[in-house]
Amino acid sequence: MARKRGESGLDLFSLEMFENIAYVMAKHADGSIPNTPEEWLDGFNTFSIYQVLPKLIELWGLNVQTDVEAKKNFAQQSVK
Repeated sequence: MARKRGESGLDLFSLEMFENIAYVMAKHADGSIPNTPEEWLDGFNTFSIYQVLPKLIELWGLNVQTDVEAKKNFAQQSVK
């Protein structure tokens, strides 16, 4: 999925990293999606990353927070 630098305001590396992270999250939620990020992305219409990135960051933050809380609870139970 070739893009020119500057089209999205992100450099190509950052854009590809975002695509891969989004793909991994989607694949984790639905194992029936295609087996490569490229195939998966080809199924979408073009959209602005700035429209979806805030929501994805929010969801990722909630996931990280849940993981941290689970690790804290596990550590507290292990000490007892």
